[in-house]
Amino acid sequence: MLPGPGSVYLSQDIQFLNPVFVGDALTATVSILTCEVKEKQTEKEGTVQKTASSWARIAAATTVTKMVDNTKVAVIKGTAKILVPRDSVDCEVKSKM
Repeated sequence: MLPGPGSVYLSQDIQFLNPVFVGDALTATVSILTCEVKEKQTEKEGTVQKTASSWARIAAATTVTKMVDNTKVAVIKGTAKILVPRDSVDCEVKSKM
């Protein structure tokens, strides 16, 4: 479940496409567009050591959100960037911070 506990919401871009009225039934769909695992490192006494916290391995994810009304007309679309604890998502290691 994203963003979920321990997540940091970095940014969001939303476009409101059509009006929504009180009583409208809405359906939202969120998909992961990109996901990149990074290893956070800290400096200690001139050497680089990996941190031991749950944030030692984090995932930077970009999500896409679409929302439609009960007639399947798109009312909202957008993207969000979030940091999540590594155990929250399943994506490959691509680079280091």
